[in-house]
Amino acid sequence: VIVLKRKDGVFLDVPPYLLVPYKTKWSSAQRFGEVLRNFWDKVDYLSNKYDKAVFMTLTTKTTAFSSLGEAIDSLFKGWKRLYDHIRKKCLRNGLAEDLDYIATMEFGKENYMVHLHIIIFGIDYLDFRDFRKKHISEEEKYYKSDKSWEYLKDYWEKWHKSRGVYVYGLKKVFNKEKNKYTWIWKNPKNKPRDAKGKDAVMYLAKY
Repeated sequence: VIVLKRKDGVFLDVPPYLLVPYKTKWSSAQRFGEVLRNFWDKVDYLSNKYDKAVFMTLTTKTTAFSSLGEAIDSLFKGWKRLYDHIRKKCLRNGLAEDLDYIATMEFGKENYMVHLHIIIFGIDYLDFRDFRKKHISEEEKYYKSDKSWEYLKDYWEKWHKSRGVYVYGLKKVFNKEKNKYTWIWKNPKNKPRDAKGKDAVMYLAKY
């Protein structure tokens, strides 16, 4: 990558650019192998530790930002805030003893929209009801449970200018052929459109 550019009008005997070698999983077979090994090691560790998980996809509205870099930075900062909120809410209300996650990023092939695909370990659903309220009307109780997805959208829009939130239930199963646990879609009809023939982990791994 280019780290410095020679200033115009300077005629010193120096190259026009200062370059440093930079490896990513897409440009280096060695780096790709390291990333993939780390990914599978973490999946195996968390799959042995937890019996519950949920899959989430978060999208970004790239046109709301001045650059792709700004959009990506906002995406990760927004996810950190959302995850901290989910974790705090789950632990405070006894919905989980602990939470972990694995996340990968996808660039849209046609419009370069940035997505985060995430498996959250430790819970198998996302409930945004406010358990601190003692008196909740039936209408509010319905909205806060069955419509919890809308609350996620509200939070994501507040922190990241997008309402692109998709949540899918997962089920832990043992793969005898590979002698390890994996995660399949709890409802085969409720999964990402391009996940045909892939379980949740394999879908995540392709990114």
